Amino acid sequence: MKCNICGFDITGSFVGNGDGSGQEFAHPECYWETKYKELEKQHNALLLAVNSDYGARSDWATGVQMEYEFPVFDIYPHEKYEPKSDTLVIHPYDPSTDFLYHIYENIGCDVISKKEDFLMYDLKEVIPMFERVICLGHGCPDGLFGNNGFAINKEHVEFLRGKDLICIWCHADEFMERHNLYGFYSGMFISEMQEAWAYNIKCSKGDIEISNHTFAIALGNHLNSSNRLDLVLDEYNLPGNEVAEYNRVLLRDTYRI
Repeated sequence: MKCNICGFDITGSFVGNGDGSGQEFAHPECYWETKYKELEKQHNALLLAVNSDYGARSDWATGVQMEYEFPVFDIYPHEKYEPKSDTLVIHPYDPSTDFLYHIYENIGCDVISKKEDFLMYDLKEVIPMFERVICLGHGCPDGLFGNNGFAINKEHVEFLRGKDLICIWCHADEFMERHNLYGFYSGMFISEMQEAWAYNIKCSKGDIEISNHTFAIALGNHLNSSNRLDLVLDEYNLPGNEVAEYNRVLLRDTYRI
């Protein structure tokens, strides 16, 4: 069975609304990200109606969105990026992934996170400046979500090749292996309750928080170790925590093999 959003096979649990909208039978993370982006697009359209002269207007009385011709925001030349380290972190801002900050909080690195960062800089020009690239957040087999779409996808592969990559998002393994990229990466990574429900993981919210925090601290502690996978697995060993047990078996490190 294939996900009707990203088109890739569903190997675990799935979610859907069953209303024929094309979102039934989807990876849980694809489904929820699509829902989020739909709401965000509607919200941005309403803001645009008030603050811009572009396009038509929304019917505020009924909430129905009219046809829009959105302005092209990327109309100015990108600014030249000046690297301050050899490590680039691409971590699109999302409060639900704040725990991932612990992975890079204690290293000298450059961070691209805010929406204005993605508008200001072209990642295809920025990525080649760094030896290591850390990509964190929500995603799917097609890449890392962010910037109202994808922050990282197949268009960035040629610039990522040869780097030491740290890729932590749901199904990052499929993206990495499909494009023959090397580094430390996750498979499906349970970090929220809806993901645990979808994959039949029995846990509490506290279990997820402990798993998230312990994993991020462990990876941050061993980023520069030659046997970082073994060290992370040792430190991220939480007997009885089904979330951690599920996530651990899907971690990979191919950069130093």
